[in-house]
Amino acid sequence: MLVSLNDNISASSRDENGKTESKSNDRITVIVDRDLYRFLKVSAAVLAILLGITAFGVGLDFRAGTSSVAQTMKEMRAETDEVKKIVEGIKQSAEEVNKNRAAIDDLKTHAGEADKRFQDTEREIDSRIVELLKRQPQGLSEQQVREMIVVTLADAFSKSKNLGDGQDPDRVVAAVRATTQPGTDAEARARKAIEADIAYATEFLNKKFTLQFVPPPLILLSASDLNAYWNGSSVHAPPQVQYLHDVTFREVSHRYIEDTVKLNFEGEPGALESSYANILAIWIRQSKPDIALKEYWLFAPGALAWLEGKDPARDQTKMPLENLRNPGQAYRNDAVLGNDPQVGHMKDIYRGFSDNGGVHINAGIPNRAFCELAQQLNFNRAEEIWLLTFQKLLPTSKFIDVANTMLEVCKDTKEQRAIHQAWSAVGVFSEPAIGFQQVQQRNPSPIQQALPPDAPSRRD
Repeated sequence: MLVSLNDNISASSRDENGKTESKSNDRITVIVDRDLYRFLKVSAAVLAILLGITAFGVGLDFRAGTSSVAQTMKEMRAETDEVKKIVEGIKQSAEEVNKNRAAIDDLKTHAGEADKRFQDTEREIDSRIVELLKRQPQGLSEQQVREMIVVTLADAFSKSKNLGDGQDPDRVVAAVRATTQPGTDAEARARKAIEADIAYATEFLNKKFTLQFVPPPLILLSASDLNAYWNGSSVHAPPQVQYLHDVTFREVSHRYIEDTVKLNFEGEPGALESSYANILAIWIRQSKPDIALKEYWLFAPGALAWLEGKDPARDQTKMPLENLRNPGQAYRNDAVLGNDPQVGHMKDIYRGFSDNGGVHINAGIPNRAFCELAQQLNFNRAEEIWLLTFQKLLPTSKFIDVANTMLEVCKDTKEQRAIHQAWSAVGVFSEPAIGFQQVQQRNPSPIQQALPPDAPSRRD
């Protein structure tokens, strides 16, 4: 656009007489170029279009934002409903807990009342026994009189509403008899002693395995039971085991072995578990000065008397259950058990089906290897190497796997040589020890003696 501003621009005009007359006038003359005018119109149109698009986009964004907010609010409402359901569930659970707590309190009350009744019964029985022994003319023994009173009182209790309707008479008889049998104090002492061994073993192994187990419960078996075992949750042992610390230590050790590797309890893996349980047990025992032995390789001295039905507390022979350094030599020509069936070399390994494929018989091989290593190094270092190796095993590991793993965990050349010599002594590695090369297991002739098979779910 071109603009000119002129002061006093002249303009001519004619008057009515035809004469020319000049007039002076102040004004602005605007001269607009046609092309420029078209350009301005086009620009205005483009600007209008751009403004319209922008406004449309803003509208779309607003509508999208509104939709997103609505979806978020919908999700929040759904989450709120879910939280309400959870809170309601928690309230219901709390109500159930309160009901259960009340039921438990009620059971405790009834248990206390029942215990008091049984104590009263025991005192009543003792009183009647004394009277009957004084007056009875038939010459009955105390035990016969006691049995008569027990059956009479049990029958009365089984019909009493105080103990609940529908009580099994046999169970009531057994319960009453248990409270009236002589020797209850002796069993209590046995329980206390065995539980003390369980607690000590648990504390010791917690430190070695960096665990925080609480001592497992003890199920006290009858004195006629000639076995002790770990069933996966508790130690089962008869009263005589209070004098056989190694037996209790071994059963507690099974718990840590199962938690760390859970070896298959059959064949060589099962024999490894039995061996490790023995080795951990003697480690626990040797850490306790009042029961430590100079002959550390003897496992459970006095246990043979127990298995023969004798009192291990009075046994003077102290024959062990196993000899870790000389497998097969724990006992010979025993009137009850015969010969020690354990083997100490791969040429004698048992391949039969008894004893879960030799889990106790073949444990003598790694037992002896341990003693060989302890003799070359020292007892505590051998235990440490055995423990380090165990934590790297698999459920199906065999003797050769243990031997090779030991060489891997020990970087010291002297220790490696000692390890190789130890496993060579039992036929797992070939000799000499140069190069630490292992050989395949040989095909041995099985031994004739074998322990009875054990259930895989139970560790003896």
